[in-house]
Amino acid sequence: DAMRGDRLGPVWIGLRSNTPPQPWRWEDGTRLVYSNWGPGAPSSDRQDKGRGPLCAKSSRDMLWEDTACTTRVAHMLCSKPAGAPAAASSTASPQTTTPGWASSACDGTLEHASSCWLVV
Repeated sequence: DAMRGDRLGPVWIGLRSNTPPQPWRWEDGTRLVYSNWGPGAPSSDRQDKGRGPLCAKSSRDMLWEDTACTTRVAHMLCSKPAGAPAAASSTASPQTTTPGWASSACDGTLEHASSCWLVV
């Protein structure tokens, strides 16, 4: 499954909290309504130690972990509305698909819930 962190390692998922314990928000500004936090997460103590805003990444078991936004993560999850023009530099293509996902409407990326998704 192309979205699994166990094949890629940690993946930044586009979720952040600028001032924990304030609400977590997606990069587009929408509030978090679904979460998949791992045990002990999110933890606001990282903010208290002067590391700045917190970001969320998926772990190898697909649960979310919070970390300082300055932490380097090798991959990130990108999305766009289905049918939106593809970025000129987008040439990556997932190797597999998951039931409920399609690849044709999103130019080689995964489609789910009217959005196209790609891990880069």
